[in-house]
Amino acid sequence: MSKRLFLRIVNDLEANYDYFKQKPDARGALGFTGIQKCTSALRILAYGNTTDINDEYLKMAEKTTRDSLEHFCRGIIDVYGARYLRTPTWEDLQKIYEVHNAELVCLV
Repeated sequence: MSKRLFLRIVNDLEANYDYFKQKPDARGALGFTGIQKCTSALRILAYGNTTDINDEYLKMAEKTTRDSLEHFCRGIIDVYGARYLRTPTWEDLQKIYEVHNAELVCLV
């Protein structure tokens, strides 16, 4: 994923959901940023890891990772679902087919 796309997703989620905004906790210490929460969720989705894996990498508790994943998935569906998570049209399928064929030609 490009940095530009990742930051666009983070910004869209921060704009639409309070969960992704960095806020102080009960002690006054700042919590995780939207970038950290999205990174956590994407690592789980991309690598198929368990939620405890981010404890070492991001110093994020298992519950926070699980919550981030749930909010991230719900946010992606709500924000981008109408445009990107729809049944493909005939034109979409043709484009996918063309790209697939072009990749096969490159491999040969």
